[in-house]
Amino acid sequence: MTCKISARRGLISALGLFSILLSPALAQQTQQSPDENVSHEDRMSRRERRSNFSLEDMRQRMSAALREQFKVTNDEEWALINERITKVQELRRSTMPIGGFMGRFMGGENSSSRFRGSMPAGMSNPEVDALAAAIRNNATSADLKARLERLREVRKQNEVKLAAAQEDLRAVLDVRQEAIAVLMGLLP
Repeated sequence: MTCKISARRGLISALGLFSILLSPALAQQTQQSPDENVSHEDRMSRRERRSNFSLEDMRQRMSAALREQFKVTNDEEWALINERITKVQELRRSTMPIGGFMGRFMGGENSSSRFRGSMPAGMSNPEVDALAAAIRNNATSADLKARLERLREVRKQNEVKLAAAQEDLRAVLDVRQEAIAVLMGLLP
C-alpha cells in the first residue's frame, strides 16, 4: 500500500515538474497569432478576397460547379437548366420559415431582443420585413394578426409556385441530374 502511494506521489510530482517546465513554451505559443507563419502578402491576399466578396461571383461559381456536376456541355441546355435552378432557389428562399437567408432575430440596444429589418439585396421578404417592423414598433395584436395572416398566405402561394418550378426543373433533367438535384435539396 505504501508503495502505491509513493508511486502516485512520484507521478504527480513528475507531472507537476513537467507542466512547470512546459508552461513558458505553451504561453509563448498561445501568444503567437495563427498568421505568424504566413507571409504579409498572403494575409493581404486573404483580406482582399474577403473585402471583394460579391454575391454575384458566388452565384457564378456555384453555377459553374453545378454545370460540371450535371455534366452539361451545351450552353443552350445549361442556360435553360440554370434558369430553372435559379427560380427554384429564389422561391425556396421565399418559403423558408425565417423569411429567407438568415434569421432576423438579434440583440437590440435597448431591449433584450429585436428583429432586424434589412437583408442583402434580393434576399428581403416584404411580408417578413413588415411583420418584423410591427413587432419592433409594438403594434397592436390585431395588426400583428393581420400581418401574420398575410405572411402565411404569401408563403402558401410561394409553396405552390415552388412545386411548379421544381416540376419545370425536373422536366429538363435526366435521371442522373435529377438525383443530384434531389441530393442538393433542389427537388423533393
